[in-house]
Amino acid sequence: IIRGAEIEWLDEARKAPPLTLSALNLRLENDGDEHLVGFSARPPRELGPGMEVRASLEGGSVRHPAQWSGRVYAEFGYTDLAGWRAWVDYPLDVRRGEGALRLWATLSGGKITRGTADVALSNVSVRLAKDLPVLEVSTVRGRVYGRETPHGYDFGVRNLALASPGAAAMSATSFRASWQPANGTTPTQRGSVSANLIELAPLARVAEYLPFPADLRKLLAELAPQGNLLDAKFDWTGELPDRASFTAKTRFDGLTMNAWRSIPGFAGLSGSVEATEKKGVVNLASRASELELPRVFPEPRILLDSLNGEVGWERAGSGVAVRLANLSYANEDLAGTAYGAYAWTGEGPGVVDLTAQLSRADGKRTAR
Repeated sequence: IIRGAEIEWLDEARKAPPLTLSALNLRLENDGDEHLVGFSARPPRELGPGMEVRASLEGGSVRHPAQWSGRVYAEFGYTDLAGWRAWVDYPLDVRRGEGALRLWATLSGGKITRGTADVALSNVSVRLAKDLPVLEVSTVRGRVYGRETPHGYDFGVRNLALASPGAAAMSATSFRASWQPANGTTPTQRGSVSANLIELAPLARVAEYLPFPADLRKLLAELAPQGNLLDAKFDWTGELPDRASFTAKTRFDGLTMNAWRSIPGFAGLSGSVEATEKKGVVNLASRASELELPRVFPEPRILLDSLNGEVGWERAGSGVAVRLANLSYANEDLAGTAYGAYAWTGEGPGVVDLTAQLSRADGKRTAR
């Protein structure tokens, strides 16, 4: 037990400058290879007002860090994260950041295999993986956690809210993601994402900085999605977007995406969707929405005051069947209902069986 001490930490292995800690209190208990340690101290003024560390560890000599396992907790008052890089190995490449921080970490074989952080930071600059660009964040608050799994990793956030320079702030959200890359024991990659709320526009902007699979980051960039997903769940096996089997379920509000391949673009859609790579169904309950059909109409963007109903689809071999049920639509030019089906075998233009009824139409707009 040590109370009220002042020490100078000199780490010759790291070639770090001396670190002076004052008002230090330390308690260390050893029982064979089991060690309990806790200390609090005041670092230099530029690093913050105080720090506290507690750990329960198993290991032999400090000369062999790869033999150590256990759990560590650390808490910092308002601190400069980048300032600690000379003495601390972060699991992420932290370039800049100021604020309060609490950390829980699990060590196995001298490496961090599981980590949780409660953060309230500003002016953050961090790289989340070696092959990713540096992420700049104005403010971030919430809990971030991650862990290694036998074949991949899990990561997620709870009540995380962030703001990036020059962009609208992202509301507090919670989500969890897991990814298992293809390797010797698993021939195809697997992934899963679930969330109570996903604001698509902020996510798409920061996706290139996140440790998502590269094909998923590319797909988000092409779609440029906006709007909110609620109670979302997405699981996939294989390489997105073409060589994967998947299941997806979510509600959506104000959903907007670019036209992509043979899928029309749209804006302002609300409703719900359940889908797999073979079939799916969308229930629409939309106001002030838009459809973009560049392969159908010379003026491809159609404005709709309302769009409601059900659209289902199913793939059969190289073809696809689409079904409309109780579809209603209205804008300043017309209003009506429709139901029917479209079938395509993979060759030719396909077959349409459509029944539509107009309750109102402006004849002068027929050309449109």
